Amino acid sequence: MANVKITKNDGQVIEVSDLSFEQVKEIVGLNGHAPTHSLAQRSASLNPRDSSPDYEGFREVLTEKAKKFFQILRENPHGISADHLAEKLGFRSSSQIGGMTGGGIGKLAPKFGIKPKWLYIVDVKRDNGRRVATYRQGKELSRLQ
Repeated sequence: MANVKITKNDGQVIEVSDLSFEQVKEIVGLNGHAPTHSLAQRSASLNPRDSSPDYEGFREVLTEKAKKFFQILRENPHGISADHLAEKLGFRSSSQIGGMTGGGIGKLAPKFGIKPKWLYIVDVKRDNGRRVATYRQGKELSRLQ
């Protein structure tokens, strides 16, 4: 069991005792300053930049749609248009992909020491004035098994 002292910005000290290591990791991970995985990998540092990427932990917290998104990218190594990707994901519009990638994946990945561009890339081009987005695999997608 561990004793934890948390000092708030205003100087107030909160002390919690009789916690398991797993509970301490959970508390530290919830404060928004250090990812949960950093304690498991490096007990000496809570700085996300000091830890290696935790692809396994990241995969565990992904939604089923996000997992399907990455699977579709693996199945289309040369890329897939946003319209076709949206259809395969069951979205009504390709703009919904942005909510999943930006609001979901984009916010979660850094907490696990991962940059989203390592997992997927979006190429945006203009074709006769029309915006065409193509999603393709990032160089580290294979590590997200």
